[in-house]
Amino acid sequence: MKIKLDIKSNAVDSFNEALAKFESAQKGDVKAYKFTILHLSHAIELVLKMYLQTLDENLVFSKCYQKVKQRASAKKIDLLAAFYELEAEDFDFGSVIEGHDNPFTVIVSDVLAIAKNEKCGVTGNTFVDQDFIDDINWMKGIRNAIEHF
Repeated sequence: MKIKLDIKSNAVDSFNEALAKFESAQKGDVKAYKFTILHLSHAIELVLKMYLQTLDENLVFSKCYQKVKQRASAKKIDLLAAFYELEAEDFDFGSVIEGHDNPFTVIVSDVLAIAKNEKCGVTGNTFVDQDFIDDINWMKGIRNAIEHF
């Protein structure tokens, strides 16, 4: 059986599961905290990937991200600026993954590396600050401890 959820539905489903597990944990099922963290971490990862999809639907794939990273490195510019340069050149990110049935997606740190450069057009504030990045990394550390130990 193959289950197919779009990224938004998957994120919402994981978030709802995190809430349900949290409620269960609050009622005394202490083991449910573990699943709260796993589901919440997954939901946040997917929401961050949805941000990348607002830039380009294929940017969630590692091979596409690598093209942006290569441009940023070659030009010594930030990743978001590199993306916008490629976009201005009508770079076809879809062609990078063409023929790949199940391409690998980026990791959270890749998303944050781009998102930390995004600024609000009205206020000039960054959307992702260092405190948020630190919180995500803290949560990832707990998630990894649960999954790998």
